Amino acid sequence: MRWSAVTAALLTLSAGCGSDPVDPLDPELVRELSLEQGTASGDAHAGNFTLHLAVDRCDCPSFEYQGQSVDLCLISEVGNTYANLAEGSGVLVMSSAIGLVTGAIETDSSFVVAGIEDLSTLAGPLESLKRMDGQFSDDDSAEGWVGQRVIGEVPGQSIDCRWIGSFALTRN
Repeated sequence: MRWSAVTAALLTLSAGCGSDPVDPLDPELVRELSLEQGTASGDAHAGNFTLHLAVDRCDCPSFEYQGQSVDLCLISEVGNTYANLAEGSGVLVMSSAIGLVTGAIETDSSFVVAGIEDLSTLAGPLESLKRMDGQFSDDDSAEGWVGQRVIGEVPGQSIDCRWIGSFALTRN
C-alpha cells in the first residue's frame, strides 16, 4: 500500500524535527488525539466495515508464560477483521479487534483516531497505545497508517515495543 511511504516519512519527520523528536505513539499524544474533534459534520462513514491490517515492522519480543511461548508480534498480525464505525460532530469512533479508538475526522475525510487500553493480566501490567491516521477515498473505503505500542512488564522483562503498518477499511 502507498501508506508505507507515508509511514516512513512520518517516522523520519518525527525523528528529525528540532531537538526533541515527536513520537507518534507517545502516551500523552495518543491521549490527546483520542479526545480531538474535527470539522466534519454528518455520519457518512458510520457502519460496519472490514478492517485489513498489514504489519510492516514489529520489534516486540516473545516471552514465556506458564510454559507457553507468547509472541507479541504474532498477536499483532490480525489480518482481516471487523470494524464498527460511528461518526458525528467531527468525531470518529471505531470499535474493532484491535480495540476502541476515537478522534477527529475532518471535512476532507481525513482522520486521526487513537486509544489506550489496559492489557494487564496475571502475566503483568501492560498498556496498549494505538493510533490510526487515514483518509476516506469515498464513503465506503479508507486506508492509512497504523501503529501500536505496548508498554509494561511481563515475567522477567520490561516491555516497550511497537508494531507499525498500514490498514484498509471497506464497507460491508
